[in-house]
Amino acid sequence: MEENEDIEQIDVVDENDNYIRTIDRATYYAECLKYNRFVNIFVANSKGELLVPKRKLSKSLYPGCYDFSCGEHVQAGETYIQAAERGIMEELVMGPERLKSLGTLLPRDGVSNPMEVFLVQLDAKDKVETDEFESLHWMELGELEKLVDSAPDTFKPDMAVVLRVLGERISEELAKSK
Repeated sequence: MEENEDIEQIDVVDENDNYIRTIDRATYYAECLKYNRFVNIFVANSKGELLVPKRKLSKSLYPGCYDFSCGEHVQAGETYIQAAERGIMEELVMGPERLKSLGTLLPRDGVSNPMEVFLVQLDAKDKVETDEFESLHWMELGELEKLVDSAPDTFKPDMAVVLRVLGERISEELAKSK
């Protein structure tokens, strides 16, 4: 069980992101409930590369898989942007002021849960400081897409869908950052 999973409160929602009830995260997983809210964040550098971390083998979900730069459960009563801000401050030790929403996806789009996807641009002075992951890798979008296509089991399942649905938007935002 992940740290604080037993006390963290999350909102259970339906496939259209409508609130059903609030429950602690451990119970949510123990009862195999279907939907809760997530945020996933891509971190980009000035070269237009994305930070793609590899999860620790000790993680209870998707151990050793490549992941989004940052991902968070949206806590009970929290907005997607609040969860994204909390996530980058906790996991990546950087401020939230450069978060840009890339879009919201629902299960009908092919993702596992309602989620909002964000991009945050690093400044030259920023350093990614985290002990949340096994390793960190910088990849160009095309390289990431090829790797997801060739080895999908080495990534969290939603990565392929997010890249397929939002890839063009990600590409546009990365082009602006160069």
